[in-house]
Amino acid sequence: MSDAVSSRHELKMVANGVPVFRARTWINSHGAAFSAAYPPRFVNNIYFDTASLDCLHDHLAGLSQRRKLRCRWYGEAVVTKGYSVEIKQKSGRLGWKEIQRIDRPLDLRTRDWSETMHFLRRQANGTFRALLSMSMPSLINCYRREYYVSADGETRLTLDSDLKAYNQLFCQYPNFHSQIMPHLDAVVFEVKARGDNPDLSGIMAGFPLRAERYSKYVHAMGMV
Repeated sequence: MSDAVSSRHELKMVANGVPVFRARTWINSHGAAFSAAYPPRFVNNIYFDTASLDCLHDHLAGLSQRRKLRCRWYGEAVVTKGYSVEIKQKSGRLGWKEIQRIDRPLDLRTRDWSETMHFLRRQANGTFRALLSMSMPSLINCYRREYYVSADGETRLTLDSDLKAYNQLFCQYPNFHSQIMPHLDAVVFEVKARGDNPDLSGIMAGFPLRAERYSKYVHAMGMV
């Protein structure tokens, strides 16, 4: 059973070398009157790519139509019972996801990548299974995410900090020990709004940053 998340406008801003407490002051003093929407939590992703790293190269080439395949779960453990396989798609500034939730436990400590991929392919269906069958694990990343919503409820914002990334290319077992260096010393804002023509320019004007095309996956893979 899969779910589709409707498309939304997405803009990202990246602040390198900025303490997270300062990033929060920008949010708390913004004219849109952002407030916490959900409690913070840790986000974990396994990214998959083809042997030719097509997803990476599509982004580097600046293609407006592109997608990424990942497995996502929340919390600080590498053992989880609740996770999903996601296809994240982009068309310009519009982004949307297809999600298949999986309830079978996933323990990255007890299987090598060959066994883990076989397990995930058996749990997935349709397009998810087809893409997994053409892919291999390329990166694991994790970060702390904070969730905010504007006072009018029209704009959502996330703040990601404490970014860590682990290369999985040519690894027989999941690698959680050797981080990609240098450390990803950045905080990442993502502004998200639904509707045909949301006024994101006004939201962006309230931050001392510029919107940019940014991907945690691509940024980390560029350091491998």
